Formats: sequence, structure tokens, C-alpha cells
Amino acid sequence: MHLLKEIFSSDDFIRIIVHFDIPDEILQERIYNSNRNTNIFRGEYKNFENVLSKQQADSLKKDVVDPTQEEADYLFIIKGEAEVNSVIHNIVHIAETYS
Repeated sequence: MHLLKEIFSSDDFIRIIVHFDIPDEILQERIYNSNRNTNIFRGEYKNFENVLSKQQADSLKKDVVDPTQEEADYLFIIKGEAEVNSVIHNIVHIAETYS
């Protein structure tokens, strides 16, 4: 079952998934160096380390899987900062093509 296909019909939407597959070491370094305000948190989270720990634990569940190409019209996978501008450029190009 592909939730994105169920909710957003390909007749009405262009479905784009951007999957961030960033190594934990990089995420931990960003958390350590972050000065971002934690007022955005709801629930049990006190800091970004709590969020990352929860996400890491959830990723081990068997029903949590990486997205596949079949789930959207376009799938982009970002593994590091070097890919961000390219993905943005591709999405802008897609948007211009369908405008």
C-alpha cells in the first residue's frame, strides 16, 4: 500500500518524495553544534538528541522502510549536503515543466 498514491492522485498532483538518508554521525554533529530553539517541540522531547534517538529507534521497526520509486512520480535521495542544490534544481525544473 502506498499512502501517497492513495491520498494524492496522479491525475491531480505531481508526487515528489525527498528522502534524507543522512548518516547518524552527521546528524549528531549538527545537533551538537545547533543553536536552534527547542520551543518547537511538542510532547516528550526536550532536545534534538531526544528526537534523533526516537527516530533511530523507530527506524528499526519492521514496518518502517525507505521510500521506493513506485510511491511517487519522482524520488530524490539526499545523503549529504553536496546533493541538496542538485535536488532543489531538479524539483524547480519539474515544477516549471508542469506549470
